[in-house]
Amino acid sequence: MTLEEIERQFPEVSKNTREAYDRLNGRANRGGLYAQLRGAKETLKKKGLLKGVKEKTESEILGLEAEIREAEAEYNKFQTQKNLLTREFNKLKKAEEEGKLKEVTAKGAGNVYQKAIDGLKEAELSLQGYKGEEKYQTAYRKAQAAYETAVSSGLKPKPLGTPRIPVPQVEDETSKGKAGTEEEAEDNLSSFISTLADPANSKLLEEVQRDFAKNFGYKGPVDGQYSLRFQDEVDRIARDRSSLPKSLQGKDFRSFIADDASAKLLNTKTGGSGAADLTDYGTIASPSTAKSAINQIFQAELQRDATAEELKKLTPGLIAAQKKNPNRVKMVNGVRQTTQGLDVGQWITDRVQKLPEFAQRKKDKTIPDIQILQDTARNNGLTLLPSQIESYRIRLQNGEKVETIQSNIRAIAANAMPDNVKKLLDAGSDLTEVYQPYRQSMATILEIPMDKIDLNDPTLTNAITDKGNMTLFDFKKSLRKDPRWQYTDNARETVSSGLTTVLKDFGFMG
Repeated sequence: MTLEEIERQFPEVSKNTREAYDRLNGRANRGGLYAQLRGAKETLKKKGLLKGVKEKTESEILGLEAEIREAEAEYNKFQTQKNLLTREFNKLKKAEEEGKLKEVTAKGAGNVYQKAIDGLKEAELSLQGYKGEEKYQTAYRKAQAAYETAVSSGLKPKPLGTPRIPVPQVEDETSKGKAGTEEEAEDNLSSFISTLADPANSKLLEEVQRDFAKNFGYKGPVDGQYSLRFQDEVDRIARDRSSLPKSLQGKDFRSFIADDASAKLLNTKTGGSGAADLTDYGTIASPSTAKSAINQIFQAELQRDATAEELKKLTPGLIAAQKKNPNRVKMVNGVRQTTQGLDVGQWITDRVQKLPEFAQRKKDKTIPDIQILQDTARNNGLTLLPSQIESYRIRLQNGEKVETIQSNIRAIAANAMPDNVKKLLDAGSDLTEVYQPYRQSMATILEIPMDKIDLNDPTLTNAITDKGNMTLFDFKKSLRKDPRWQYTDNARETVSSGLTTVLKDFGFMG
């Protein structure tokens, strides 16, 4: 049952309950069945009753008792219905409030994660050699924390990929003392090594040695015999694993080394030489990742996304170029050395700037002014047609000032406006400024984003007429008559508040 259904049913059930109660107990000066029965019984107690009166009174008592049983059953039925509706109402209301809180929390976490992803993309494009590494690492950690928050709030965001460069974990004050701290990790590793060193666990040790050989290039014997050489391998892999984000470390060290993908995360294969090439990392492995990087540059250079044809042409070239020149890491005597590969942002930028459109935009100095005129039109409830834009472009190229054309646009918008609005537009104001307080009220009461409120909305334009301006108080009152108001949380809370008052009046809520 929904809140709306309860709100529809409750008045009728309350009415039936009250009528059944009044039937039994009576109203102000009118006796109910209980009073009638008491009267009949008092009459029967009187001495000297005629036989006929006595028989009639006894018959009346029997009839009243039967009627009372029926009325009590009816009252109990309606009272039970009221109690059920009240409990269900409170339950649904609580669930609704909890749901809203959860939804708001999840939405906020999702927004934070998206902003963190955008920041990470920006930091990724600024990577050039060793430049920008610290900015990228900070952005990656921030995105990782936002991802974990989003997951804990019930969302299922797309996970972060492998970092473009190694991102060591940074222990802060808040992480000390929590599960998974460095001290606990060391204790767990020490316990794991002690378990492997126990001769009783030789089969487990042999399995671990086999995983090391398969996934990390371990060249020692796989015989279930513990050795210092094997312990050195354990220490080295554990040290490299600790530099990964927690989400990539696996649930424990044993599961990590058993995963054949772990070596790629560490970018390492040991060959026992002391200096080994590590696997490449940070390559653009999918068209969707390439599309995001390409569109980011197109927006920066041309203020638009790439077309399907442009994506089809650039994506395979970008993937091939980065595979040919990937980011690389070497371990030399235990020291990690990074070599930056292809600069993705620059590769895309070079190709965008070779497009005829880029050359034309660079040559055409009217583009910023055209954008100003489009914004002015939009701020006055108008949309410029392509023919109008071209006409304005020619006028600008011929030396006409952008302010003059802005005044023309405002004059067009003022044609259908009251005189008091025309005067404001003539003075250089836009309709967005004129209607701002009314749009703000609409956004709040009708729960509509302000930028989604059309400047030609009849509710909005009725606020200012030739007869004068509505006060904000009267305008807000009129908004509650707008058909859109009934679908808002504000309206539902108002109705629920009224229902709560009814419940309190009948004594079903404290």
